[in-house]
Amino acid sequence: MTAGSYMSSRNARKRCSLRHRETRSSPCLSRREVSCMGDETLIRRQSKRRTLSALGGVAKLQRFSPIHYLHRRYRAWGFLLNGPTIIQEAYDKAGSKPFEVLAPDARYIFVTTPEHVKEIDSAETELSLYYASRQILQPQYTMHHFGWFDRPLEGVGFVRALRVHLTNRIPSLLPGMREMVKERFAELQMRNPVVGGVTHTPLVKTIIKTVVLLEAHAIFGPELAQNEEFLENAVLYIEQLALCAEIIRACPEWMAPFLGRLIGRWHTAQRFIFESLMPIVTRRCQEREMASRGESVPKHDDCIQWLLDSATSKVQRTPKGVAHELMAIWFAALHPISVTIIYALEDLCLHPECIQPIRDEIHAQYSDFESTTQGLPLLDSFIKESARLSPVESQSVRRRAIAPFTLSDGTKLSVGDWACTPVTSMMQDGRYYPSPLQFSGFRFAPPEVVASIGVDAYLASPRQEKPSKLIEGDQTFYMWGVGKQSCPGKFYASALAKVVISHLVDEYDIKLVDPTAPRWWTWRTTRVPNEETMAIFTPRQR
Repeated sequence: MTAGSYMSSRNARKRCSLRHRETRSSPCLSRREVSCMGDETLIRRQSKRRTLSALGGVAKLQRFSPIHYLHRRYRAWGFLLNGPTIIQEAYDKAGSKPFEVLAPDARYIFVTTPEHVKEIDSAETELSLYYASRQILQPQYTMHHFGWFDRPLEGVGFVRALRVHLTNRIPSLLPGMREMVKERFAELQMRNPVVGGVTHTPLVKTIIKTVVLLEAHAIFGPELAQNEEFLENAVLYIEQLALCAEIIRACPEWMAPFLGRLIGRWHTAQRFIFESLMPIVTRRCQEREMASRGESVPKHDDCIQWLLDSATSKVQRTPKGVAHELMAIWFAALHPISVTIIYALEDLCLHPECIQPIRDEIHAQYSDFESTTQGLPLLDSFIKESARLSPVESQSVRRRAIAPFTLSDGTKLSVGDWACTPVTSMMQDGRYYPSPLQFSGFRFAPPEVVASIGVDAYLASPRQEKPSKLIEGDQTFYMWGVGKQSCPGKFYASALAKVVISHLVDEYDIKLVDPTAPRWWTWRTTRVPNEETMAIFTPRQR
């Protein structure tokens, strides 16, 4: 299937306009040549032609020298293993100005002021989250030949499915979620090793296998969520996708098609997931046709159905199109919230003074939270503080330039460059957070709630002047992105994290086997949790 097989006329006009605009700005390319190029090829060609002129307001153009070039490439490759540190160093030097960081396959321009963030979020015709996601995921090789450009720009259908349908269903999903956590965790505990008469729980694997069950129920429906082989491949799919996409991104562009096809054969989980989804999605499409004729059909309440109900293009209404959208949603849904829960549990072990107030809150408010999704401000604040100091990502608000763009201060982005925010650096900046590197579990909770605990130590801990919730972002907290392209599933993710942590804190005393062991390692901008971390969950005496 070619990228334009199901392209809507609206999208075709937009892309044609982009190509014509690029043709005028680059006399080296003929209009005929541009019209024959795919969108991604166009971006790569234009990015190469503007490498030197890209420095703009970030750095002065220098005369080429081999030493300077080699140093920049060395720093670019070093970004893979030391990304957060490189970003922090550049952030400290830049003050509030945009700054440049190089990676092997991209040039990142980080912005920090609200004005610049608003500029990149508003530049929809020049800067695209859609294209940035494609470069990260390499979906044509890692998602069973997903035609990324067959979709409407920015994926309107799946956004509505998550932001509207999933969010509205949270109150109906919550009552069954804690029972699923209880049964799943107890089952996994029985398989874990016993050392000296004590069960040692591999924290990362156990939490991921618990979260995958909850996510699968909401996204794929109960039929697949009850299939253990499918759940195992759903986790393996994430791991294989991330590895395959990174290998392809790190290699020269001319190798990508050959290498992608080769790696795709090894990436067996994508084929298993796709082939498992197709019969179910096909049946749902048939039921939709039957319903349109007035026939009686079963009712479904999962993401498969929401995608069909929200589809805005012909390709999104086909079984293949829905299956591909589900595979993309699954990658974004499982990993970030699983890791957020893992880090929050580790922080509870490292800051046990916060456990009893959170337990008391759970006993008093959990039933109301389960019926309304509101409440649990202490737990909410603790998770947010953990996410602030132990974020999954050091980069947010990602946009890739699909046309030249200039910020208001003169900083230039060429085609193929990225604009983004240094989320970790901003969330740990003393200008925005008192005692920024000190963990204060109730930093974001309302002061009257903290005062009700009745312990002076909590009142003396650093707190923000304005209370805020986990799902709320501001000019310094970009965990969920920004604007209308912020994470559409954040309400569900926040609720899921509270369900899992509430159950474990309420039912178990938790401690780390080795509190001094490394908690994570880094790759690019991501903190990957240490799979060797062991925890001890001791059932509480009632």
